[in-house]
Amino acid sequence: MGKTSVSTGDTSTAFTFVYPKRPSPDQRAFIQRVVDAVDQRAAAPPPTSGGAAMGADGGLAEVLDFGSFARYFVLQELAVDIDGYAFSDYVAVRGGRLEHAAPWDYDLAFNFECRPLYFNNAYTGENSANSTGGWNVENVRDSANWFGPMGDSGGSVKYFGTNRRQLFLNIWGQPSFREAFVDAWREARRGALTDEALMSMVEGHAAQIEPAAQHDIRLWSNSERCAFFECCHPEDKTDFRSATLHLKQHLLSRARWIDSHVARLL
Repeated sequence: MGKTSVSTGDTSTAFTFVYPKRPSPDQRAFIQRVVDAVDQRAAAPPPTSGGAAMGADGGLAEVLDFGSFARYFVLQELAVDIDGYAFSDYVAVRGGRLEHAAPWDYDLAFNFECRPLYFNNAYTGENSANSTGGWNVENVRDSANWFGPMGDSGGSVKYFGTNRRQLFLNIWGQPSFREAFVDAWREARRGALTDEALMSMVEGHAAQIEPAAQHDIRLWSNSERCAFFECCHPEDKTDFRSATLHLKQHLLSRARWIDSHVARLL
């Protein structure tokens, strides 16, 4: 309550102010202009091969920081975050351009949630639940699993009326941004996201947290640890090493799927 926000005209994407919490009218108007410019230019039809007056990307790069957003897309595509692109996006404005600020909220990522509701492709209608494939940004997020009439979790579906990922899908639809994503992915796979680096990352963190994780499993052994969601691997809720193995498998298989499909984006 009491939070200030602005919404864009084309996709009705809402941006809530974190700082300053109480923006002045001029500050609010400035942010409105920036996000509206991003919204409008991302929604515009991609320019023809002859180019456009504002550049090959229709001027989107003038108001959107391709580098930070491409890195964010890399993370979202690897993680396949259910809430990603829709609700859990921290952004900032620097030098008059919108940039991605910080990753956040990955409890529904890395092959945890497998409900088909969240895996319908916006372009083809195909469903990629329980598989490694499909671009996460193309999965429509127009609904959520919700409470049933008796208060039971997952007993109904709440519909939003719009695809809450539409702004990000429009950005994805711009060829110049896809080029930036391809470059960022390939660079990551040569360095921070090689197979070896991914496995080392998981193993290092697993070794640190295993005592706490085992204690957590014992503490909540009689609870429904999948809670509101449809776990891809229900057995993982009582087996930390099984969960670690499945995380490794997801990262390797997902990275290799992207490797084999990323060139098609160009």
